[in-house]
Amino acid sequence: MNAFISTLFINTNTVSSEKVAAAIIVASPNKVWYQYATHKLDVAEKIINDPHIKKHLLLCFKLIENKVAEVNTQLVNGKHQLLPVETIFNEAYFNYLSKYSNGLLSFEKPKPISAELNNNSFAALYSLYTGDTTSAKKSNKSIGFHQLVNEKFKNPLLNEKADVDFKILPAQLAGIYTPVQVKLATKNGVIQAYQDIDFTTSPETIAKHLYEWEVLIEALNAYSNKHQLKSGIYKVIFNKPQPKSQQEQILNNIYQHPKKFGLTALNEVDSIVQDILNTEHVKLSSILS
Repeated sequence: MNAFISTLFINTNTVSSEKVAAAIIVASPNKVWYQYATHKLDVAEKIINDPHIKKHLLLCFKLIENKVAEVNTQLVNGKHQLLPVETIFNEAYFNYLSKYSNGLLSFEKPKPISAELNNNSFAALYSLYTGDTTSAKKSNKSIGFHQLVNEKFKNPLLNEKADVDFKILPAQLAGIYTPVQVKLATKNGVIQAYQDIDFTTSPETIAKHLYEWEVLIEALNAYSNKHQLKSGIYKVIFNKPQPKSQQEQILNNIYQHPKKFGLTALNEVDSIVQDILNTEHVKLSSILS
């Protein structure tokens, strides 16, 4: 997939085809950038003269933002998979949207981008295509969470005692059928493994990652039993979801009904790293066949 950009317009007058450039989406094989201009919603509300239109538009843009966050999580988690991650953010789908989205929002036909993409270049594109001079968001919530976790594990000494972003292959571990990525894995008498799961993504995405995590735990415990090791220590590193959301309910269910793994807040990760550094640990990869 080649990188492309598409502008999102608010259609303020379908008769005269007047529209307001309110957002852009920039999609690449590794990340999707998205930003909308809040003040353009106010402009559209005044032109359309409907007191309810801003609330409806905000909901639409937020739904897109949530989808971008979900897809970016999939892209981060799928970096080391054998096959590329397929998402709706592709040229074919946006060509379709550009032809048939004739409601309040419309999408411009995707344009290819050859320039290097990063937060600065995205901010420049955002200002160019929307006319909004405010800075674009540096990252969405999902990417921010995973980046924060990655920063916690950026320690050369830690890499000597633990595997970070370790891809476990089926040939190495019985009980898994596709490569599985684990955020951190080590051994100190027992296997210890940590996985970061973003609880601001959709409930379906969270459940998928939790099921995959439990399958990996089963396989690692079976390995431990076979090699006469005690059951391992397994933790999910999490962030707090919105109050009273479905995501919060999933988190509460884990707390109320203990699983085969525990929960670790982001602010507790530093102490985990220090414990590994201060005690005898070896990489999990060193013991897996």
